Amino acid sequence: MTLPALFEIAETYRHALENLGDMDLPDDVVRDTLEGLQGDLQAKGTNVAAFVLHLEAVAEAIKEAETKMGHRRKVLENRANNTRAYLKTCMETAGIQKIECPWFKLSIKKNPPKTVIDDESLIPVEFMKIPPPPPAVPDKKAIAEFLKKQTNERTDWAHQEQGTRISID
Repeated sequence: MTLPALFEIAETYRHALENLGDMDLPDDVVRDTLEGLQGDLQAKGTNVAAFVLHLEAVAEAIKEAETKMGHRRKVLENRANNTRAYLKTCMETAGIQKIECPWFKLSIKKNPPKTVIDDESLIPVEFMKIPPPPPAVPDKKAIAEFLKKQTNERTDWAHQEQGTRISID
């Protein structure tokens, strides 16, 4: 038997709670109706929670796979860089500037000149980058402590809200 969607069961249950009291029905009929709807709600809720746990497990497995793949990628990149350096060293040692084959061409080329800083403390200030200070951000922990201490006073700039969450243990 396939149950209706969870939101439909919840809406039916809420509607029943609102309307069964207005109907002239025996107490046992009202109780049986609510128990039946509650059972459907619990069964569907259990199935939805199991699906949530499955999605979270798959997401965790993907996260682990990403970590392993990232490590493997770094190993392969390092191996490629080391092998490239080995090939360059061998060509320079042998005095070979070019190797051509049908698929690609190897050649030893000069890099553009790079700037090397010998002593940073001796650099004139006009050659130094001074980054702007980071923008101020609210300290929510300090604000929360302040709001806890406020008993009667209200602030226009912050307040606390109490939300809810679903816990699947």
